[in-house]
Amino acid sequence: MGLKIRFGGIALLIFLALFFDPMDGVFKWDVISGVCEEVYNYEGNASDDSFTPIDDVQGAFSCGDGSISITVPKIAILLDIPTFLFIWGITFFVVYTRKGDRIKVYEEASHIAKDVGELAAAIGAILVFWGQFNERSMAVGFGVAFLSYFVGLATSLFLRVYAEHLKRKELAKGPAEIEILNS
Repeated sequence: MGLKIRFGGIALLIFLALFFDPMDGVFKWDVISGVCEEVYNYEGNASDDSFTPIDDVQGAFSCGDGSISITVPKIAILLDIPTFLFIWGITFFVVYTRKGDRIKVYEEASHIAKDVGELAAAIGAILVFWGQFNERSMAVGFGVAFLSYFVGLATSLFLRVYAEHLKRKELAKGPAEIEILNS
């Protein structure tokens, strides 16, 4: 299987995971963001002897007065240029300045991208959660952290696929070709 097909297949599956809703069978391009002031409907269970709050609130809450609902395109959330620059920049400075076997360089870059994604998530969480705390800042904090994980892991995945592609090309060469290239 060619490299373009593997990259395309991975990109397609990530795209479907982000935008396709299998329960409704439709693509959903937006997400509701904001702050929800939860209102629970206790009708039907309030006088029941076997009442438990968990049984009562499943599917029985809505956002009431004072809620702020903002429709945001998913693509706007995912394309955070500073996150990409941070993760790709540090990965580049750590790994790509090294000379040597290209396969090892890309394998190492795959591991570094994951680590830098975790670092970016930690930095984002520290900066957001250290400030004044409210529901909106909590939503932003988790968004920053998980987007950083996502970018780091996706970058790592693509780098790993490329390293495996280089390994396959190397193995496809005969031992004679490898010896000539190494000498």
